Amino acid sequence: MMHLDSRGVGLKVILAILAIVIIAVGAVMLIPKGGEGTKSVVVYHYWTAGADRQAVGVLSQMFENWTGIKPKMNAFTGYQDKLNLVIDTSPPDVAAHWFNYFYMTYARRGSLADLTQFWQANGLDSVFPEKVIRLIEVDGKKYGVPLDIHWEGGVVIYNLRVLRDKGLNVPSTWEEFENLVEALRAAGMEHPIAMGFKDAWPRDMVFTALLASVGGADFYQGLAKGENSWTYAPVQQAFEIYRQWCEKGYFDPSAPGLDWQEALSTLIHGETAIYFMGDRACAAPAQLGWG
Repeated sequence: MMHLDSRGVGLKVILAILAIVIIAVGAVMLIPKGGEGTKSVVVYHYWTAGADRQAVGVLSQMFENWTGIKPKMNAFTGYQDKLNLVIDTSPPDVAAHWFNYFYMTYARRGSLADLTQFWQANGLDSVFPEKVIRLIEVDGKKYGVPLDIHWEGGVVIYNLRVLRDKGLNVPSTWEEFENLVEALRAAGMEHPIAMGFKDAWPRDMVFTALLASVGGADFYQGLAKGENSWTYAPVQQAFEIYRQWCEKGYFDPSAPGLDWQEALSTLIHGETAIYFMGDRACAAPAQLGWG
């Protein structure tokens, strides 16, 4: 039996949504090598829709007000593939990224500007939490500046009104979770788990939650750093659970045609009852005007 809260997982209630929080990550802004000192600024990012796009607009305006330079903001789906193609040949001036193996690889092969002196000159070590600073350091140097810090992946969101109407409770173990899904299906909700992966990356949210729970936070971060192998038992166990859920039909079959916010809408309106997503899902309803 695998407990969702066996490693200090917290419970957080936001409006009618309950989230089980597992791990935290930070998004960072990088400067590819050769992007320093420019008079115009080209920014690559992956915030393509809805509330994310609104936030990019605010960020762009803040930068223009501060520097007098209007940045050219370029959003891409399939972002990691796009960045891999251009990072060493025709890189943008600034790129958004998240902490993972690619980030470390870019830094170690010299594709990114070393921002360590920038951090020192601006006293940034006193601004950000130590754990976040450790995440963006590669071999003692800093190659990015955190843009946001948020809960990612291992957040399970429930529509409590749906559960209460059916006399069901939020689970505390994966066994109870599967029993809940089966109970929802028996009550007429054929595919209880919302999902939208038109942009591909939301598919990772379920696997991240499973992997962080099965292997633990240290194991998960070891994978991101390349210190643990994807052939290790926790990875295989998480994949096996994911495979079983797919075969049982737990997920909304319309997922390939939905982005993550459209999938969230199915949860809010009671068409589904469960959603794996980062804490961005908590702000989206108000930002997008959903009741």
